[in-house]
This record gives sequence, C-alpha cells and structure tokens, in this order.
Amino acid sequence: MNEEEKKEQLFLDGLRAYEEKDFFEAHELWEELWSEYYLADRTFIQGLIQLAVSFVHLGNGNLNGSKSLLKKSADKFSSFSGVHRGINIDNLKQQIVEITNEYEQYPYTRSENLMSNIYLYTNDVELGTKLTDRLLQLDHSTKFLDSLVALADENSLVVVDLDDSEATPDTIKALKLKYPDLRLIGFMTQIQKQLRDDYRRSGCEMVYLRSALIKNPESILLEDDRK
Repeated sequence: MNEEEKKEQLFLDGLRAYEEKDFFEAHELWEELWSEYYLADRTFIQGLIQLAVSFVHLGNGNLNGSKSLLKKSADKFSSFSGVHRGINIDNLKQQIVEITNEYEQYPYTRSENLMSNIYLYTNDVELGTKLTDRLLQLDHSTKFLDSLVALADENSLVVVDLDDSEATPDTIKALKLKYPDLRLIGFMTQIQKQLRDDYRRSGCEMVYLRSALIKNPESILLEDDRK
C-alpha cells in the first residue's frame, strides 16, 4: 500500500468508525492521518477530529468539552461547502447547528479556572519541557508529579505517560475511584488497541500517541484553546 492509499484508507476507516458511533476510534484514525501526513484539506480533517472528540467527551459526561469542540469543529468546516470526501458539508453543518441548539439548554458546570490546574506525570524530561513550554505559550502552567499516588487535587487535568511502569490501568482506576471528578489524559509511544481500551475503561478520557501530543499539545486543552 503506497502513501496515497494509506491516507485514503485511514480516512475511510475513520469515517466507518464514526458512522458506527465508535467516536474514539474515529478520532484515533483521523488523528493519525492529520498528524502523520501532509494534507491539502488538513483543516477539514481537523474539524472531523474535533467533532468525533466532542462526542467522546459527551459520553464521558464532559459537557463543557463537548460544547467547546463542537463549536470549534463548525469553525473548521466554515470554508467548505457542497460535497467533500463524500460528505455532504451542508447537511453536516446543519446537524452541528441542531446539536449546538440542544446543548444550549444545559449550562456550563465546570469552573472556568479548571484548566489552570494541569499536572504532568512523565520521566521523559525532554517531552516534559517541550509540553510545558508550549502550554506556557497558551497561558497555561503545568506542574510535574513525582508520583501519581501523590496527587491531592481533585479538580485537575492530569496528563499521564502511560509508558511509565507506575501508570498501570489499576493505578488509573484507583485514582478515578478516589477522585471521581479528576480528568486523565494518557499518551504512549505505540498505541495497542487492547491496552488502550484497558486504560479507557480504567478512567482515561483519551489516549494519544506520544508523537501527536508533542506536535499538538493544545489538544489536551479540551475546554478553551484546543487546536
């Protein structure tokens, strides 16, 4: 399979997953397409990623994040019309408007300052430094955790290096049991579907490729400046 065929396959696999309402898998496939290949319509793919993730957040009970990403996806589609990649853009835009109108019936429930509490657990100093610098450019500070079990701030977002031996699914599950409102985002060097699913069942909202997180760390900011 050459590069063009690989890109087309990733898109179609993502579209099939989306249509089957496997929004997390759709996001994973489109994220790989968006981050690994040059695309003339990368803004469109970015909008699809945000749309898929908005439904992931809705399923996780994160209504604020879902609202925010739905709006951002609509902005990405604004310059497209007609049919693109086999998708009727006008129908898609109308569906987003209808969902947005439904969301407006529900108020934002999370603190606007929540995203100021971002913790990072990783032993990769280079990655930690890059991530911290990028987030500072977005006016968000990051605190490093020496140990996951040392966390004592429930109203936080924790970004976890899942390649670390301490960051097991059981550890993630224990954290979520102790702090139900804690939000956990994981990343790993290579995503294995079974292991990824284990982490999601344990309490990780999302699991990203390490390379994708380095390229686009703002993807962890789910309620304001994401992408």
